[in-house]
Amino acid sequence: MGEENFFSFFDATSNHGPAKYFTEIESYATSHGPFDLVMAMCFSGSLVAALLMHKAHLGRHHQVFQGAIFLSGGGVMDPTASTFKPLEDASAYAKIPIPTANIWGASDEIHRKTAAELALVCCTKINVTFIHDADTPIAQSRDKKALAGTVKAIRRTVDEVLFS
Repeated sequence: MGEENFFSFFDATSNHGPAKYFTEIESYATSHGPFDLVMAMCFSGSLVAALLMHKAHLGRHHQVFQGAIFLSGGGVMDPTASTFKPLEDASAYAKIPIPTANIWGASDEIHRKTAAELALVCCTKINVTFIHDADTPIAQSRDKKALAGTVKAIRRTVDEVLFS
């Protein structure tokens, strides 16, 4: 197997902390948006969640996005740290104040714990959590029940953003 080239928003070799990426996400959303929702998977979910928590913690009521969908979200990171590190006390921060959906596989050994942690920093009243039975981050088309539940969770979040 040869080395594969691919695009990644996040540079794992960088010494930059979350603030650099917050600026880039906000800049992109401002210049190309507005966007009603953001969909993020795995580590990008951590980054987006940290940005939304950080803005809420600062008392900024205008969020970059009006809703968020997290697919197998990564662990909750400290939005104020100079490097990427886990958030030690999520209760010290405001919860994500926008409609969210958190979706992951119950048998996904890699993401199920971090996805559950991310769901806990979302406002319970406007969060939809759906846990499918698969061992994959995203429900597969062969699993009709998991796929239907995923679509329903996303649809409820979209409806909350667009019609509330």
